[in-house]
Amino acid sequence: STVPLFYFFAKDDPTCPDEHQDTLERLAAGTRGRVAVEHVDAHHGWTFPGRWCYDKHASERVWEKALGLFRAALWTKHEPIRN
Repeated sequence: STVPLFYFFAKDDPTCPDEHQDTLERLAAGTRGRVAVEHVDAHHGWTFPGRWCYDKHASERVWEKALGLFRAALWTKHEPIRN
């Protein structure tokens, strides 16, 4: 696949054990940067405002990376339509 992927793991992610995270990191290392793995010092679910575990700084970092990925993959330069 040529689509870049980001995996972000919380410090206490019960849905993905450490050994699975290690496997993903090892596999990502062979993708020449197309797959990135980051460990975030926040609790699982940190990106959702209103949750007890919301972490504004970590959430903004993850969302900026995700939106940057979309911008890079989907944005095309274009000229405005003129009437």
